Amino acid sequence: MFVFRNQVVSPKEKVKPNILHLAHIARVAAYSNIPGLGHCDFGRFVVLSQPRSGSNLIVRLLQSHPNIDCFGEVLGDRIYWSKRVGSQHPALYAMRGHDPAGFVERHVWYPHPRAIRAVGFKLLYSQAGFRPASDGRGLVSEGIVERLLALPGLSVINLVRRNSLRKLLSLKKSRITGQDIALKKEDWRDDPPAHLTIGECEAFFRQQEAHAIFIRQKFLASRFMEIFYEDTLRDRQAETDRICGFLGVPKMRLVVGTHRQSHMPLMQRVLNFDELSQHFKETRWSHFFTEAQEAELID
Repeated sequence: MFVFRNQVVSPKEKVKPNILHLAHIARVAAYSNIPGLGHCDFGRFVVLSQPRSGSNLIVRLLQSHPNIDCFGEVLGDRIYWSKRVGSQHPALYAMRGHDPAGFVERHVWYPHPRAIRAVGFKLLYSQAGFRPASDGRGLVSEGIVERLLALPGLSVINLVRRNSLRKLLSLKKSRITGQDIALKKEDWRDDPPAHLTIGECEAFFRQQEAHAIFIRQKFLASRFMEIFYEDTLRDRQAETDRICGFLGVPKMRLVVGTHRQSHMPLMQRVLNFDELSQHFKETRWSHFFTEAQEAELID
């Protein structure tokens, strides 16, 4: 049995715990209860993102830094302590449901080893309490994000995917396959091309623009950094150096174990690519369709 502050969590409860879950609970208990073992003098951060924007890549890069402890989606459907294994422990779900911000404070920003200088987690817009406005274009905020904004010194890394067409395709693929990332080369696969209507593309492009404006205004007074998925693909070292500088940790080469899920050029992934490209040719979204981006921008 592990005692953490006023919480009792037992591995004998009627749940099938995984090793990482039990290791996390033991680690929290040890560093919280043994004087001098850990410290709380580290920077706190969140990696804020929408789905299918490259957040798994960024989180795994940060997880490879010896002075950073970066958690996954601790406020998602599963509680991800590490790279692939999430917890479904009922006691933790109950705590999180009652007080999400308190849960983060207790299970993310607990005392850490003294080598750790920055601690954070991945937070999708929906998990932050952002929801679509009544007009369907912008966002409104409620819930945990307001508590996070009140924290002194919180650093926000807002990850954006510039190419909204690729993002829309990636969302469609994820919904069909149920797979968010490819951890092994065997997981790479090319799916049948999709048909996209002009209306759904335009609505999605406008929605993404409205979301970007909202987020920048929301965190105007915060310690805020915006990074782009495409820039990380083009020059990973330069972008990870920027992130390390922002978080106040030494710059070094960071590694990742995920793989791209699609090999196909964009024009082969959309059945009516020519129709869409022609329609959007004179718009501010025309660059989403250009072949110049094909070599680098992958899911």
